Amino acid sequence: MSKAKLEEAIDRLVRALVETVDAAVAAVVVPADTERVNASKMRMLSVLDEGPRLLSVKEAAALLGVSTTTVYRLAGRREIPFRRIGRSVRFVAAEIQAQRERKV
Repeated sequence: MSKAKLEEAIDRLVRALVETVDAAVAAVVVPADTERVNASKMRMLSVLDEGPRLLSVKEAAALLGVSTTTVYRLAGRREIPFRRIGRSVRFVAAEIQAQRERKV
């Protein structure tokens, strides 16, 4: 592969990753030669594709542009939906993104 083609491919990859992150969607990068990835890693990657992407309080705060204290307060008032996983509070990325769009 020529240097120009490689640079173009890298540019497309980076742009796609930026769009994915901006949309608050999980992204997983795997080698093109998946035979080199062992079966347990492939099972782990398939689990990542299942269910909604969950955000931590810190991630939700960054996406909303507020402090973590504000996120806890909004969750306590039930102004933003959240889920408990054990003692942790998690937020569905799509719901936080929708909240962000309503806020703007």
